[in-house]
Parts: sequence; C-alpha cells; structure tokens
Amino acid sequence: MPGSKPCVIYFDIRGRAEPIRLMFEELGVAYDEQRLRSSAQWKAMKPQTPFGALPIYEEGELRFAQTQAIYRHIARTHGLYGRDERERIECDVGAEAVNEAIENLWRLYWETDYKERLETFERGPLAETLLDLERWFARASPSPAYWVGDVLTYVDFVAYRYLDEIDALFPAALAARPLLFAFHRAFQARPRIAAYIASGWIRGSRPPRTREASVPRDALTRASAPDRSRTVPTRSGRRATSDARVPRCASPCRRDA
Repeated sequence: MPGSKPCVIYFDIRGRAEPIRLMFEELGVAYDEQRLRSSAQWKAMKPQTPFGALPIYEEGELRFAQTQAIYRHIARTHGLYGRDERERIECDVGAEAVNEAIENLWRLYWETDYKERLETFERGPLAETLLDLERWFARASPSPAYWVGDVLTYVDFVAYRYLDEIDALFPAALAARPLLFAFHRAFQARPRIAAYIASGWIRGSRPPRTREASVPRDALTRASAPDRSRTVPTRSGRRATSDARVPRCASPCRRDA
C-alpha cells in the first residue's frame, strides 16, 4: 500500500539524495527515508531497481528512479521550477551545469592516484568550473541571491549541495569566488536549512524512518571529513583531518544515477 508521505530510498550518505531532503526541509514537507547501511542491503535491493542505481523515489502510486527526474518532479509539484518557460529553461541549464561539476569532482576521486592530483585539480579544473558557475550565477545581477529569478528554485538546492562539498574539500577555492561563497553561507543560514543541519540528520546518524519538518534552531554543525593527516575547516570552526579529502557524498557501493 503506497505511503501517504514521499519516500526517498538511498544509501546512508548525503550524495544525490541531499537536494531532495533539502527541498522537503525548506518546504516543511514530512517525508520518509529508507537508508541502506550495508552492502548486503544494497545487494538485495539492486535487482528491484530499474537501472541498478539509487536514489529511488516513491510518492503515492509513483515509484521511479533517475536523480534529475526526481528533482524536477519535486520542483514542478512544489513551485520550485520557475514562473515561466524562460525560467524553467534557466533552471535546467543551471542544474545541468552544477551536475557536470559534481560529476567532475567525483570522477577525480574514482582515480587511483587522486591524492597526487588534488592540488592540480584545485588550481586548474576546479578553479575554472567555479569561475564559470559564478559568471552564470551573476548573469542578471552583480549581487544575486538566487540562481534563477528572485525566488527559490530547485537549482539553489542542487548548487548548495555541490558548494557545500567544495567548502569541505577545497575551502580556499570556494572562498576565492565571493558570490558563490556568499550564496553558500546565506543558504545554510535559512532557518529551516539551519535546523536540518543542526538536527544531525545530515550525518545520517538518526535511524528512524520518518522525518518530520525541522523546527528552526540556532546552532549550525557540519559532518566532519574522514580522519586523515591533513586538516580542512568544518562548519563548526573545528578542523577535520583529511589529506585524501574524500567526498562525504561518495557512495560506499557504487556510483549512483
């Protein structure tokens, strides 16, 4: 029997499901999650997925895969897809640009020699990507607050998820792009987003299946990076060690769709 709440099926990490969670948190929509916490769980579920990948989204009689389709469905049905066709096109352009940036980041970490390539990546491809994104972000205003128009769209959530990873892994690169840096800080300070971050759910540390809308809180925390030998700043002001700087979004099982 289909549940009354939307349900997100994904690994017990942030990853591609994070913009979905962020959208529901900002909208105050209660939702369920099924988080896979072991390889055995994924092995059992994989044959039930249409493309051998997660996330899977369930809502009423709907059950479907493919990350971008899920984002756009939520955007269309919750007023996060622009106000006219021009803005909807801009939403898709922005989301695809950020998605390419995410893929490039993850592709680096799938290489066996990624540790030796981090500094070159930061100075070259990453710097170019952030510059391109910032130029597009500021295409209509020298001090934009949103990625499309003057209201929230799903692109804001997708962009925040990417920039939050960059802030954890390459903080100097994000700081070098002031408009992107300001957007990242402003977005995470939104009351419901701040409450979600402070709740601990961002860490995957709270096992109950049902997630109700957050209540605004004052504190902001951040999941720390893996324990390595080099330090990077965390949102709380402490420093998490990481010479490998492995993305917190990386899937423990396989690259998802």
